[in-house]
Amino acid sequence: MAKLVIGLHEKGYDNDFELYGDSELWGAQEGRSYILDEITINQICEIGSQDGKATKYILAIETCDGCKGLLISIPGESIFFDSKKCDQ
Repeated sequence: MAKLVIGLHEKGYDNDFELYGDSELWGAQEGRSYILDEITINQICEIGSQDGKATKYILAIETCDGCKGLLISIPGESIFFDSKKCDQ
C-alpha cells in the first residue's frame, strides 16, 4: 500500500481527504468541505490485507478548484464506487 500511495503523491495527489457527513469530503490542508459534485475520482484501488479481512480503498481525488489528494476508505462507508485491484 505504501508504494501505491508514494506513487500517487509523486503524481501530485498529496492532500488528505476524509468523509464528512453522508455526501461531502473534508480537505484537511484546505480547511474546507467539498460536495460530491465538486470532485472527480480519478483512480480507485482496492487493497486487501494478506489475511483478506482488512480491505481498504484508496481514491485519487481532484476537486473543482484543482486540489489533488487521497481518501483512504473502508467498505461500507457512504461513498459507493467501482474499484479495481492495484499493484501494491
